[in-house]
Amino acid sequence: MDNGNDKSFQCNPCKRHEQKSEAKFWCEQCSEAFCEKCNSMHSWMKLLMTHDVVSFEDVGCKTDGLDLREVSEYCRMHPLKMVEVFCFQHTTPCCGLCAGIDHRKCDNVKQIEEIVHSSEMYTGNSLLGSLNDIKESTKTVLQAKEQEMANINVIAENTEEDATNFIHGIRSKLDICFEVFKKQLTVFRDEQNTRLNKRIRLLEQLIQSIEQWIKVIEVVQTSGSIIQLFVHVETVKQQIEASVKEMEHLCSSDTDILVHFQKKRDTSEVGEC
Repeated sequence: MDNGNDKSFQCNPCKRHEQKSEAKFWCEQCSEAFCEKCNSMHSWMKLLMTHDVVSFEDVGCKTDGLDLREVSEYCRMHPLKMVEVFCFQHTTPCCGLCAGIDHRKCDNVKQIEEIVHSSEMYTGNSLLGSLNDIKESTKTVLQAKEQEMANINVIAENTEEDATNFIHGIRSKLDICFEVFKKQLTVFRDEQNTRLNKRIRLLEQLIQSIEQWIKVIEVVQTSGSIIQLFVHVETVKQQIEASVKEMEHLCSSDTDILVHFQKKRDTSEVGEC
């Protein structure tokens, strides 16, 4: 959309044909500016008629940071037809043509408007409440993992200090053993920090995703259409399920770790590592 030093935008197709005309419209899919004449020709073409074309006054206009046009109401298989029904068997929104061809034998195909009006998930606060609950639970797990990592670091530091105090009395025999010990302890700490950092990063990312889902759902509930609301909620449900399963799988293998330094009373036995 670069217009050089001119105050007005130039039509891209006209410019390619060495003509100059002021652009009035912008196509999101083509990423090009059109004058009124080129915009009319653009809309005549069947493959282009569903493109999102807006006037320059509306370019960049979004509702609370969300461009509602990104939540498509059109069928993926038939771009010219809007989504009307939802097949629960295939968990797929589709147009009436798809329903009659691809889902005619499915047992559970319902009108999206009927689904939305019959469930508080799309119009009430149940989904937002569930997201907030998941967010708080995730924060709790995050705090626990952060505390676990802090404890691991304290344990490692205390263990190294105990070992250092003990080694001072028998330095001549333990120099080599002590260096090996420190390397093993460092490897242990790094491994544990790496493990916990991965979980912490995933938890932080999940919190960010949940906050974005909440924000988007609030916007779609307020300013979007029923179809957009339904399509987006179904997408969020699948993302939530996948994220929760991933976190459960990741954290299910976690075990408590206890590290301490074992002193030998008979230093004569400490000669070889």
